[in-house]
Amino acid sequence: MRQRIDTAKKTSTPRGKIESNFRARIFQTIKRGSKGSGGHTFDILGYTSEDLRVHIERQFEPWMTWENYRHDTWHIDHIIPLSAFNYETPYDIDFKKAWALSNLRPLAANDNMKKGDRLLSPFQPSLALAVG
Repeated sequence: MRQRIDTAKKTSTPRGKIESNFRARIFQTIKRGSKGSGGHTFDILGYTSEDLRVHIERQFEPWMTWENYRHDTWHIDHIIPLSAFNYETPYDIDFKKAWALSNLRPLAANDNMKKGDRLLSPFQPSLALAVG
């Protein structure tokens, strides 16, 4: 019940919907393996589902597998949390930085939950500039 309320709250904003959609698409692509490419999602991100798979696997702890990738086992962590970035659409520079391979790693679920959306080191997001 609580998870449903949290999900509804997160997806009530345009940014929340974008994040939820990208998480779902990436999760579906990982679970499908080579059967799915993720199409448009990965076109926006600038890398392929295979690039993501290889990047994450290189960082696996010995106990991590795609078969045990679940909410209670391990997560794909954003090293710099999504909340630290300044974006409104998937085409914004900070969105691409937030979802860049260099910002993603596998992390034990309990460690990721403890970390939450806290920054572990200083970070300067891009500034929103109005043109015109």
